[in-house]
Amino acid sequence: MSGFPQLRATATHGLSTGSDCLLRPAAALPHDALMHEPFRGSDAITHGLLTRGQLAGRRWQRLLPDVYVHHEAVPDHTMWCAAALLYLPPGSAISHESATSLHGVGLQDRREPLRVTATIPAAKRVRAVDRLSIHRGDLLPGDMVRRRGLITTGPLRTAFDLGRGPDAHRAVIALDALLNRGVIRLPALEKSVPAVAGRPGVARFRRAVALAPGRAPSRRWKHRCG
Repeated sequence: MSGFPQLRATATHGLSTGSDCLLRPAAALPHDALMHEPFRGSDAITHGLLTRGQLAGRRWQRLLPDVYVHHEAVPDHTMWCAAALLYLPPGSAISHESATSLHGVGLQDRREPLRVTATIPAAKRVRAVDRLSIHRGDLLPGDMVRRRGLITTGPLRTAFDLGRGPDAHRAVIALDALLNRGVIRLPALEKSVPAVAGRPGVARFRRAVALAPGRAPSRRWKHRCG
């Protein structure tokens, strides 16, 4: 099974920071880069950019275990997504509502604290932490793309994950929003249903697709996100 027809995520090796979640050689990452994006504290120490004492000082704020950013940074959702990918195991991707944000559709309730939703490989385990909602499942290369430099589920995989959710009402709202913003097209969405046959939740996804024509702006979605 090749997954949805999306782009393949790539990676190199070295010191990781959150702007692109690529691993770059220490020589390619000046100290100033740590001022603007999340980074792994252990990497910064290993490559001689910071000492443990400096990392524990007031100049750096800890976002997640071993993930830091400069104390003057005001983390937004995209920065939290970058931090999450540094914390999570290889093969992970931003997904669900957080993926829609990277695709340009805001589904998260603005009245609630920022949270990041991500999917990690089914065989992996991570310690639960605040700010992260973790799903486990297999992500095929075709399921993932890069948006804003971050690895996220592609439009159709994102639609599938949201459309098979346990709340049928929210599933329809999510699909309607993705359709109306042009992130996905109705014919492609309908054709994706047979492609996910056999995956968990496909019956719920099929029902959500049937109820989300995307032909008019969703009043329910506007009310929720406005």
